[in-house]
Amino acid sequence: MPEAPIHLVGLFIFITIGLWYGFRISLMRGIYQDGSMPASKGLMMSFIIGVWLAGVAMMSNQGLLQDFDKFPPMILVVVGMSLIMTIAVAQSRIGLLIIKGAGITWLVGFQGFRVLVEVFLHQMYLEGVVPEQMTYSGLNFDILAGLSALVMAYQFSRKKVGAKAIFVWNVLGLLLLINIVVIAILSMPLPFQLFFNEPANTFVTYVPYIWLPTFHVQAALFGHLLIFRALSRGMVQD
Repeated sequence: MPEAPIHLVGLFIFITIGLWYGFRISLMRGIYQDGSMPASKGLMMSFIIGVWLAGVAMMSNQGLLQDFDKFPPMILVVVGMSLIMTIAVAQSRIGLLIIKGAGITWLVGFQGFRVLVEVFLHQMYLEGVVPEQMTYSGLNFDILAGLSALVMAYQFSRKKVGAKAIFVWNVLGLLLLINIVVIAILSMPLPFQLFFNEPANTFVTYVPYIWLPTFHVQAALFGHLLIFRALSRGMVQD
């Protein structure tokens, strides 16, 4: 298991808890505003996410995610499952309730959490745990998505930008997310590995970092999908 200073581990866990809590609060607010779903279902959904986080952590502790000799490796299977669930929930009634509960300003501003993730990754690179290309010292420009999210949310709250600007920003933010995901996969010790500098990207198979691809990345994707859904339903005006 890669070693890291306790403050970096603490930062990572703080981000994870914050994302889970933000999901829970937005969903519960949406349920109360909509009034057509019992609050117990919102609590159940929050519990299911907690079970998922615990489940992938248990798989990691049992060493099931560190084997790259078999193809596809279990880590990619688990990330694929995360992706399917993220898309399904974003397109479900739960997604609509979160849009109502959070509002567009918060859905955009929420992506600011990516700044903290990028700071974490850069510090882990300095500790020799994360390969350089996965940080803003290398080929990862995802910090721009986080910083611009805060600006866009502020501008939208002041009615300085509308649906078109939000759409363009959302597309660019999604492309930045896809960029780092592709880089992360190509940095793993796989048959199609492209980046061979050390260390290889294996730290994401260990606890608690397994939550980076199975929850943090999914949270960012989830937010983008919800914004696209809100735009398609005319919930954002120019």
